[in-house]
Amino acid sequence: VWAFADCLTDPNCTIQYLHERKTGGTYISYAMHRILSLSDEEWEHLRNDCCELYVKKWFEENPSRYCNKRFSSYQTYHDIFAHVIVEKCKQLGKRVVVLTSFREPLTRAVSWIHQICNKSPDKRSSEVLEACQRCTYADDPDFYNQYKSLQGLDALMLSNRTFWSGMDGHNMLAIDNADLNEFFHLLEGAL
Repeated sequence: VWAFADCLTDPNCTIQYLHERKTGGTYISYAMHRILSLSDEEWEHLRNDCCELYVKKWFEENPSRYCNKRFSSYQTYHDIFAHVIVEKCKQLGKRVVVLTSFREPLTRAVSWIHQICNKSPDKRSSEVLEACQRCTYADDPDFYNQYKSLQGLDALMLSNRTFWSGMDGHNMLAIDNADLNEFFHLLEGAL
């Protein structure tokens, strides 16, 4: 909390957030919107921090725009985040604090399934909608197994150091999704 608060009060510091899907990233962006009293336009930008190569494109078009903000969020590949975004902010003379969030794999899987089955059903195939309507693992194991293993951030973070070693030298902060409410409560008190 103190490292985060210190950066937010230092005009030469920026918090660059690697938003891993289904780990509380939208909530983190919303909380920062409230804490920093961002304009509606800035909030809209934080909400639209997606995805992968698009992030690299719009960041490279105007890196100062993002590096000069106290908080910026990106849903992109780890290597783009570390080697393009964070490095460029440092080259621009900023002190950079890197933040990411993670979530226990089972609740992350449930969150994915909730999103797929309950949000934007008009964008889902009939097969997906039928699996969601049945809502039983026995009837649709292939549908559910794609969320069960959660290959990606959870596997990297919990089973080896690949994720963390790639962030060496970047003042990395990581927060568990379960700790977000307390973290932001303490942060508001520290500011």
